[in-house]
Amino acid sequence: MRHFICLLIFFLFSYCAFAEGSKVSEVRFEGLKKTKESYVQKLLEKYAGMEEENVDIKEIETLLQAQGLFSEINVSLSSEGDETPHTVIVVKVKEKITFLPLPFASYSSDGFMGGFMLMNMNAFGKKYTLVGGGIFSPSAQTGMLAFAKPAVDMQHPGFSFYTSLSRKNLEFLNFAGDTVMENKYFTAAADLSVSEKLLPFFTCSIGSHFDMADVLETDEYPVLYQWAGTMSFSLQNVNWNGWYLISQSASLKGELGWSSEDRLIGGGSFKGELQVPFVPRVRGILSGAGAFTYNQNEVFRLSKSSGASAILDSKFRTDFIAGTGFTVEAALLKRKFGTVSVYGSYEYVIVHDFDDTFKSSNGPGFGGKLYLQQVAFPAVVMGAAYNIKRNKWQYVISVGVNF
Repeated sequence: MRHFICLLIFFLFSYCAFAEGSKVSEVRFEGLKKTKESYVQKLLEKYAGMEEENVDIKEIETLLQAQGLFSEINVSLSSEGDETPHTVIVVKVKEKITFLPLPFASYSSDGFMGGFMLMNMNAFGKKYTLVGGGIFSPSAQTGMLAFAKPAVDMQHPGFSFYTSLSRKNLEFLNFAGDTVMENKYFTAAADLSVSEKLLPFFTCSIGSHFDMADVLETDEYPVLYQWAGTMSFSLQNVNWNGWYLISQSASLKGELGWSSEDRLIGGGSFKGELQVPFVPRVRGILSGAGAFTYNQNEVFRLSKSSGASAILDSKFRTDFIAGTGFTVEAALLKRKFGTVSVYGSYEYVIVHDFDDTFKSSNGPGFGGKLYLQQVAFPAVVMGAAYNIKRNKWQYVISVGVNF
């Protein structure tokens, strides 16, 4: 009888162990060279102790693809142990080139622009970003330095810093393309912010911003300064489908401060994007963006990039802009060197012009992109957009970095 009871207990324990399944005892990375293992282990810490049947390999791959650090990612589950079976998540990666001196050049509707950047997209092996260099064109010379530490979770907030100095000929155009103001300026800007990832998909940040503009070759105008505190919120969800990192995102930012003209200043901006894969290599992108400034000097007006617009003149400036558009992007081929895609788009934009009226326009666009597999940023972008109301084309060809 005693032997029967012992045998019964043994089978009960065996059944319970089988019913619970194998648990993850370790996440093992292979192929890391510059990236710190402690950083990527932190990204996947929730899988420690998880039941094997609950492990989502695609989710792990998406988390790692979103870092932009790896050209190849292979995730598998390995059962180990005889007496006490357990599961090991094995992640084999090949790192991208994240540190390199990079010359770049672009030619657009406004002429030639070039420069040199020293870029480290994985500083200290923890995805810190460090960028320094210069941008040069016939009408502007700019030096810049930027550093960013990403927010990982509540216990590990993010930090970013940006500063730039420029000497440039600022020419501002109205909606019709006429020059409204033009002067040579020395400008400086600095931005400092701290961010916190409250949820895996939700980040907030607070910071401050400084701008300065001094008109050169004349003492007629005083030096302009403005300071502002900023606050922003962003939502983002991503999913890797083998061709693209499909994203749904939204962000909102506001600022409030004071200027050397002894007045209260403010502003705000928003961005949103919804990406939908029609088939793995073809995605649709519905986007919207806009911004406004309050009481700020005309020197600090917004450019077309604040409305994600491609059809407006690059020298156009406004204190309000809002735009929306739809893009279809198709990957033509994917090789070890990278992915080549083409896109077609249509946009609508509304702006507040210098004559205190609102104006709008719309138009199509098309182009191509080369995403290099081995580096952490796009390599070649070519595009053109047509402004129907003004019957004018805008175009750009950029090699190296897309600004």
